[in-house]
Amino acid sequence: MTGTKYGCGVAQCGACAVLSDGEPTRSCQFPVESATGTRTLPRSKSRRPA
Repeated sequence: MTGTKYGCGVAQCGACAVLSDGEPTRSCQFPVESATGTRTLPRSKSRRPA
């Protein structure tokens, strides 16, 4: 996945935040197995054009 960032690695800073089915999730604490069947996007790619 492009666009995600590495931050602290312990879910404290939010730099790794992604949206999983529209819910904010910290990817450093989100096992890839949990993403199966979900729509997961980097937060920077989730904004809709105006």
